[in-house]
Amino acid sequence: MNDLEEKVVQWTDREDKTVDPREYYKDHYEGITQTELYHRDRILYQVLGMRRWLDIVPKNKPKKSHQPKELEVERKNKQKTSRFSDPLKEYNARFPGKTSWEVEQVDPALARRLQRHKLTQYLPKANRDTLNKKLSEAGFENSPYGRDTWQYYQQHCAGYSRSRVAREHPGLYERLRVKGLLDQIPKKDHREVLLESRSPYGKDPLGYYHQNYSGITRKVLATSCPGLYERLRKEGLLNEVPLTDQKKVHQKLSPYGEDALAYYRTHHAGETRGEIALNKRGFYERLRKDKLLHKIPLTTE
Repeated sequence: MNDLEEKVVQWTDREDKTVDPREYYKDHYEGITQTELYHRDRILYQVLGMRRWLDIVPKNKPKKSHQPKELEVERKNKQKTSRFSDPLKEYNARFPGKTSWEVEQVDPALARRLQRHKLTQYLPKANRDTLNKKLSEAGFENSPYGRDTWQYYQQHCAGYSRSRVAREHPGLYERLRVKGLLDQIPKKDHREVLLESRSPYGKDPLGYYHQNYSGITRKVLATSCPGLYERLRKEGLLNEVPLTDQKKVHQKLSPYGEDALAYYRTHHAGETRGEIALNKRGFYERLRKDKLLHKIPLTTE
């Protein structure tokens, strides 16, 4: 099998436009799975799918014990070429025993990779008092953020919320926290504030719910007003929306009111079940669900 890591000509850039897609796959991608083919050459994947030829592409790689020897050798060579593909392996090789803060000072990119892959739990924890002492002794001279942390924030992260700074720049977040500057950073991103200002639900979605949908359950709200439902879910306010009493809610929203029999006597007095079923199917279903059909005459008197 050809080395899959080498750059191959995409299906759309092929020179021979008459080549069969199956032969092209075997010549350039044979052995890779459907998922890998989708990411490497999406157009070829779609062509094979439209012609129902995807069965020649394996869905999964064979088990390790049944892999051809060539594939196993290729896998080992690939691991050798990417020595530090695993951020934790790179940390153990370059910074054994160092805390995440110490790694951040020397190699911020590696620190972000460790945090992105949720590997900081395997690093030793720094004592906060010791960390503050190191920061004060160093005078922030060796930090990439300089002596004026607030100026660095305004130049590179203006408008970022606290959570976004902590997620994308953990070292800067720690510096701001130590210097007591977190109160000057907005709790919400400027994009979130802009969306709130343009949102029809305003800054208080729960108040909007009580004013316009009071008593509506979560299921009904998700159907009738999905935007408000998502806003309440994102802000953790769905607990304020009831789960039960769906039948009563449907009755209040129904054009037939809470008492379907009273509605019949007011608007359809004297009509038979057949006439209602023919002309008012929805009302007929409501009477059937409420078990009131026996009070409607079968024939006219």
